[in-house]
Amino acid sequence: MTDFVEVIVAVHEVVEVNLGARGLPGDEGLSAYEVALDAGFEGTEAEWLASLRGEPRTWSDLSGRPDAFPPAPHQHEIADVAGLADALAGLAPADDYATTADLDALAGATAAALAAKADAAHTHDVGDVAGLADALDGKQPSGDYATAAQGALADTAVQPGDLAAVATTGAYADLSGLPALGTAAAAAVEDFAAAARGVPAGGAAGQVLTKSSAADYAAEWADPSGGGEVTQAAFDALTDYTRAVGRYASPNAGPVFSFYYYSNAPHSTAPAIRIGAADQAEISPLLLGRDMLLRELGARITTAIAGAAIKVVVLAEAADGLSAHLVYETAPLDASSTGGTYEDLVASGGLMLSAGRTYWVGVRYSDAVRVSAVPLSSAANLGLTNSNASSFVTTLGRSIPFADPMPETWVFDFGDRIGASNTVPPLVIMRAW
Repeated sequence: MTDFVEVIVAVHEVVEVNLGARGLPGDEGLSAYEVALDAGFEGTEAEWLASLRGEPRTWSDLSGRPDAFPPAPHQHEIADVAGLADALAGLAPADDYATTADLDALAGATAAALAAKADAAHTHDVGDVAGLADALDGKQPSGDYATAAQGALADTAVQPGDLAAVATTGAYADLSGLPALGTAAAAAVEDFAAAARGVPAGGAAGQVLTKSSAADYAAEWADPSGGGEVTQAAFDALTDYTRAVGRYASPNAGPVFSFYYYSNAPHSTAPAIRIGAADQAEISPLLLGRDMLLRELGARITTAIAGAAIKVVVLAEAADGLSAHLVYETAPLDASSTGGTYEDLVASGGLMLSAGRTYWVGVRYSDAVRVSAVPLSSAANLGLTNSNASSFVTTLGRSIPFADPMPETWVFDFGDRIGASNTVPPLVIMRAW
């Protein structure tokens, strides 16, 4: 019998040694560790044992490994595949479908069936509908008719025949109880009672109708007496007032015409031009010769600035002449285009300016807008600018932020005088009611 013994020759090598026939027991040989030492291993027995384990290896470290593992041929039952039975239950059998011939036959049958039907939109004669003619014979022709409730009221209403003739004709002659009236051709004034005669007869040119007594209708013609003449002193005073008003008033003569435009320039001179400044307020005096109720208030833009605006203000001078209080200030008026720009005062009932009272009117500017101005020859003289009398002040001005409202009171100050040579005040345009 031959025995084979595995002998570990080196750290990673196993050698099979054929010992031949078993002989007598020999001397105890070297251990595997001692053999390893003889083969050149250096280290303890524990280190030698640890070296026998080798380094761990991964699948990719193996050589000759297969690239794929195809499954062996096999089958599954329908129940083994999740949801397959339900999916197959919703499908038609393989042989359950219509052929082209089936569809052609269906189309032909459908066409034949429709050919025997009436069009969707069609009409019928009354006679084609059974009983329709008899049913219509018992109906009222179309039209506006009273309801049953209205018909019941009509039975108790006043009928035209119950009314007086004048109710339907409206003729004066159809009235009953007419008074007996005279006519110019049939009766003289003397035919009427004295109280009904009105103005008494007679009278002469220049006479006036006066009361002859406290009794009703008591009147007579008489010559005017007393109070009809104006004294020279009163005439002179009136003339002085008219001259003063005429110097600074528009209109300064004649009536105020509705819808006409007026201004604070008393003379018919072509307007000048005033260059405003941002956040500047400028005013000048206005004294009217007539009461004026204004429906519009504004000014005229001669050079516009995009996004610019103006406000027109009216102040009334206090009795002491040292200040003026605000009467009206318009909302911001568009100054981004040339021409008149106005505020409509109709909705607020208009603005009343009284004759003989001193007002101060003017313009506030958001930018350096140019507006029409009162000509220098028509402007009020607020004082000379120097001892040479070469120029005079016409306008008061002060800086007020445009976004702020106009102060309620303007206390006059010497510093308000715009001292530039012959400065012209802005032209304020007013439209009469």
